[in-house]
Amino acid sequence: MEIHLALKAIIKKDEKILIIKRSEKEDYFKGVWDLPGGKISFGEEPYESLKREVKEETNLEIEIIKPIRVWSVFKNTNIQLLGVTILCKYKSGEVKLSSEHTDYEWIKPEKIENYNTPEGIKRDVKEAFKV
Repeated sequence: MEIHLALKAIIKKDEKILIIKRSEKEDYFKGVWDLPGGKISFGEEPYESLKREVKEETNLEIEIIKPIRVWSVFKNTNIQLLGVTILCKYKSGEVKLSSEHTDYEWIKPEKIENYNTPEGIKRDVKEAFKV
């Protein structure tokens, strides 16, 4: 049995947030809309890990604002993913997606309900913006 730690970023820019669509080739959550982020590598400081993951997945620079929620999912019978969703502010860059994602959109937080995204992400966005 293993526990992995991951962080997800709600990136705010001009009253909108960034969502990214996972590739159909991914192992989990194929084709769903997601938030940028990923697993922390051993020895990494969590916020630096999130900044690295966001840069790798979107080419954006972010500023950390505050944690929104701690969550947990089971990937299979022996892997538990423990995660934290973090509210962030856009600093700079133009979106260039990694091969893990196929599309992106800047949306108003209240529009998250219109997208095929995990319920936990919808909950986190609503909590972050009280929508």
